[in-house]
Amino acid sequence: MENLIIETCVHQGGVTLHDLPLKDNTPVKIIIIPRTHLQRLSFRQTRVLLQDIQGDLSDDVAEERARG
Repeated sequence: MENLIIETCVHQGGVTLHDLPLKDNTPVKIIIIPRTHLQRLSFRQTRVLLQDIQGDLSDDVAEERARG
């Protein structure tokens, strides 16, 4: 599984990505994380922010890696 980290902004409720190094019609999973300086937050504040992420991300990543 290839991982890409791309920074962009939301414009009118949407996100547009250009020039990705992937073939057309490649299935992808997009994770959107609002930019926050977690280092400046207390541990408690960081936990509260991360609790809003739906699903079990680590299991999803492990499953993708196992599929190769």
